[in-house]
Amino acid sequence: MSQQFIKLILPLPALFQIQMSSDEEPHVFPVIPDTHEIPCPLCEKKTILHSKKRRRFRHGHAWGVGALWIELDVPRQRCLSCDLTFVYDYGLGLVRTSTEVFRKGITERCHGRTISDVAHEYELPYTTVERWFYQYASVDTVGQATHILVDE
Repeated sequence: MSQQFIKLILPLPALFQIQMSSDEEPHVFPVIPDTHEIPCPLCEKKTILHSKKRRRFRHGHAWGVGALWIELDVPRQRCLSCDLTFVYDYGLGLVRTSTEVFRKGITERCHGRTISDVAHEYELPYTTVERWFYQYASVDTVGQATHILVDE
């Protein structure tokens, strides 16, 4: 796959460099973030790398291929001022084994279809898809006015 095509199917912020997948694991794309300062979420002071762990997250889906995974080092930072340790997720909404982009994409596919159909199609547990649907569908509809048309 060309680098341009990969960037289209795996939307990531500009601070990431996407590498080609290996022949052994063609669905897994290693991602390398640019080095930058990570401020403390409480005091916004300087932090240092406490530890890091290489993890995989579902980030997209391609027909005929299945789930597309990104693999990256997730850093655990320590604040030098307040001694807080926290996991930095690069703004991707990393939860368990999926990114927020993936979860919202699955939620969008539920509109006009049953949750069980979507869960079966994407090989995900029904309860997981249901939880994502109610979590993100309620966020999308908040603040939108509902218009009811009545024939007179």
